[in-house]
Amino acid sequence: MAAYRLTLAGGKSLHVSKITPWPLLHVPWLDPNSGTETPAPVRYTTFWSACDEQIAPTGSTGLAGAVNLQTDCLKHNALLTDPAVQARVRAALTA
Repeated sequence: MAAYRLTLAGGKSLHVSKITPWPLLHVPWLDPNSGTETPAPVRYTTFWSACDEQIAPTGSTGLAGAVNLQTDCLKHNALLTDPAVQARVRAALTA
């Protein structure tokens, strides 16, 4: 069984394994029941395309509390290599 050590803000550590049940993790920003799609302190940005053939409905990528950006008409995997999307990702990361 693989074990992992996660280092959290403030230097706290959390030891987990692949079979650690969810309630034992107690990591608020990973908790799907935290009450928000975008818990602080992380800033969230999503990118979506009306032409994405993998995501249906295409607008479902958006998150409440995030910056949700529509791209040009790009297929799903094209989002990974499109220069305009890459520039917007860089801008979001440096903002």
